[in-house]
Amino acid sequence: KIRELSLALMGSYAIIAVMLTFLAPEIVRILATKEYYEAIYIMPPIAAGVFLTSVSNMYSNLLIYHKKTNYIMYSSTIAAIVNLILNFICINIFGYMAAAYTTLVAYIVLAGAQVIFARKVHLKETGNINDHSCVVRFGIVSLYCVKVCINLHWDDCRNKNCVSGFEKNEK
Repeated sequence: KIRELSLALMGSYAIIAVMLTFLAPEIVRILATKEYYEAIYIMPPIAAGVFLTSVSNMYSNLLIYHKKTNYIMYSSTIAAIVNLILNFICINIFGYMAAAYTTLVAYIVLAGAQVIFARKVHLKETGNINDHSCVVRFGIVSLYCVKVCINLHWDDCRNKNCVSGFEKNEK
């Protein structure tokens, strides 16, 4: 039952992430002024980060259940260090938008570390390991959908010489 609910929650988060990515131009146009239209390029990694946060939370709950919260600290520390290093390097090279993508990488590291630690602890504590391959496949498919949305928006805007489908020179 818990597994079914967890998968349903992850499915919901994945759908929300993909929809936020797909609707990014419209969301930004409604909520922001023209100066912020560039924000569509950071919506996909932010949406994917929301999904990955749900994945890491699911596995951190397992670590909390087994009273092994030190592993949550380890994975969070590793992800934070990765984020700091990537921000230091990438923001200087690519500008402020790189922060969204470096944070996405840190979320991937966080979720991956918590999956590994949770599986290790659960195996040690219970003697069995649940097959989480469906979770991994679901995560890969969701991140791929976000990537496709990024590419669609990038190609659309590059071809129209605009941001969010609206002319840059619009007054």
